[in-house]
Amino acid sequence: MSFIEVKDLTKIYSVGGKNIFAVNNVSFSLREKEFTILFGPSGSGKTTLLMLLAALIKPNKGHIYVRGQDITKFSEDEAALWRRKNVGFIFQTINLVDFLNVLENVMLPLYTAKIDVHELREKALKLIKRVGLEERVKHKPSQLSVGEQQRVAIARALINNPEIVLADEPTAHLDLETGKKIISLMRELRDEYGTTFIVATHDPEIVSMADRTIKMRDGRVILS
Repeated sequence: MSFIEVKDLTKIYSVGGKNIFAVNNVSFSLREKEFTILFGPSGSGKTTLLMLLAALIKPNKGHIYVRGQDITKFSEDEAALWRRKNVGFIFQTINLVDFLNVLENVMLPLYTAKIDVHELREKALKLIKRVGLEERVKHKPSQLSVGEQQRVAIARALINNPEIVLADEPTAHLDLETGKKIISLMRELRDEYGTTFIVATHDPEIVSMADRTIKMRDGRVILS
């Protein structure tokens, strides 16, 4: 059985009285611990597909199975609990909290979880060290470079020991060299933590760094 199986997935948005097929009858399967890149231009459906894979939105048609469980059938509460336990996010806009320091930003996803604060702090510090920012623990986002901010976001995404990390255009605001270093770091963390990474990008320079590439255009998968 595939770790993730997507079957006949369709998501339609109504815009100005017209139906826009953001994701159009998409099917594919992914193996556990695979480093997959969703590749395509802006508007190809990559971000919508990531949102569907995170159970943040529901499809109009089709199913997503994770370890055989159909996440498209979850209620909102069930989806939120599943995400908290199983999914980490890395956003294009990075989304760090300006008034929190590096340590606090990494700890943030689990602040409301039933976990000892000292245990959480040690876990966050270990991740911060792993992404090479141990000397920046008390710095605020404004005191970091964009590449360093993205490293904080990667550590934050891993704080809940997710099985899946979804990254939406994580190199969009980075120069080529820094972007490749960020993707290399993600691959190293995949190997260390056994996490399945799904990375959306329009950057052809990083496609060669994937185990698997799924190419999208106009909401459809044209190569997988």
